[in-house]
Amino acid sequence: MRYFDKYVSDTVAATGNQSWFSTEGEERRGRIFYRLESEGKREYSLLFSSVIDSTFSDGLHSRADIDCLDWSIKSIRVAVCEDCNANVSEDRFIQLTFDGKTEKVVNVSGFFNTDGVVLDVKRGSFLCVDIVFNGAQIPYHEECVLIPVCVQNENGEWIADRKMPVPCMVGCVKPYRARVTFWGDSITQGIGTSFNSYSHYASVVSSLLVKDYACYDAGLGFGRANDGAMLKSWFNRAKQCEVALVCFGVNDIFRVKNTEQTKRDIKTVVTALKNEGVKVVLQTVPPFDYNEQDRTSWESINSYIKNELKNVVDAVFDCVPILGEKNEPYKAKYGGHPNSEGCRVWGEKLYPVVAKLCEKL
Repeated sequence: MRYFDKYVSDTVAATGNQSWFSTEGEERRGRIFYRLESEGKREYSLLFSSVIDSTFSDGLHSRADIDCLDWSIKSIRVAVCEDCNANVSEDRFIQLTFDGKTEKVVNVSGFFNTDGVVLDVKRGSFLCVDIVFNGAQIPYHEECVLIPVCVQNENGEWIADRKMPVPCMVGCVKPYRARVTFWGDSITQGIGTSFNSYSHYASVVSSLLVKDYACYDAGLGFGRANDGAMLKSWFNRAKQCEVALVCFGVNDIFRVKNTEQTKRDIKTVVTALKNEGVKVVLQTVPPFDYNEQDRTSWESINSYIKNELKNVVDAVFDCVPILGEKNEPYKAKYGGHPNSEGCRVWGEKLYPVVAKLCEKL
């Protein structure tokens, strides 16, 4: 994609399409806030997708690779803010366009992006994205644990509501030494950490890397290696990097329930990344208080990762000794979705592995 030839991620907040909803013919306005990593004047562009990236929950309503083509962005504006207060002054917003037009009708499958706009930002400031939208099948991100999202009610008040289309990348033009992608499920996304805290393990690793690395979190709740192995829209975002950290398996164990299939899916994912020239760090499947049957599957998959897939990837990182109980490693010491303390320890141990690979680029 030509978009990725120019733009790199400027936030470590995970974002993408998990599910879909309908406005039932109504027009709505919403706002979403992303914490930015850059400093100074930069050109920004927001990337969107019509495709659902990962299967949500049991998959009865939303599954990976569903195409949502019956919706519109009526208007999109951005403002740089110091905090996440939804009542941003109107005079701070800048109108964005799509190929010079203020409205985008989504009737063609795939990615699309806004035209570039130059913003003056400070590291740690927030980008407020204001979107007016409607449609019968609109993709959205249900589990915005890090990102404040709100919509206006009929009285003009801002209320917490996740049902709005969100960018799948906040792209920025900036020099970078390497692009680093974190690809996985809700654990990689940061569920388990405090709201808007940016304390998930991807953020910890990002903060330890020097600032000229561009980090992108492609983790999504309920995501499976089985989804990633389709090598469709989600993979096409994840592969746009020099180094990828892959952490799948929990949802495959709980939902797919086919140990050998999950092994094949993880191998497919990492092999496809390697074929794209990406350096891959494959992590073992984290502990999650598994029952006896699931524990057997978990142990078998992790053995396969450590003994077989180590010959496919550039590095295997075993997160289990960090996140599991000492005598019962299948039990999650910091919670199935690791809390901020668990993510801090995890990120600090993982960082040297990432840094070593980056130095070889």
